[in-house]
Amino acid sequence: MRVNTPRTVALVPARGGSVGIPGKNIRPIAGRPLLHWVLDALSASGVLDAVYVSTDSEEIRTCAMEHGHPLVHAIERAPETATSSASTEAVMMDFAARVPFDRVVLCQATSPLVTAADVAA
Repeated sequence: MRVNTPRTVALVPARGGSVGIPGKNIRPIAGRPLLHWVLDALSASGVLDAVYVSTDSEEIRTCAMEHGHPLVHAIERAPETATSSASTEAVMMDFAARVPFDRVVLCQATSPLVTAADVAA
């Protein structure tokens, strides 16, 4: 049990309704879903207590949970934050209202080149 230790979490916003590239967050890149590359880096960083994928899509939720790392959780995204005009800040505010944390790391699912060292830095 952690006592008086700041809780550090990661937030990965992953909306299901991409217009430009439908299903982009779970499309395979080098044989794996795009989302899994980011989840790998976040999970391996050694500095996070939990990783949350905020989504409005059952397919993305399933993909996140199939990653299989115990730090990874999928949470329901509020409908008003799941539109093409919704800001990342709105997603973060919705997340902050529902998940307790002291520090948050924001990482986009569309950043497959991020590494565990980038997150830990």
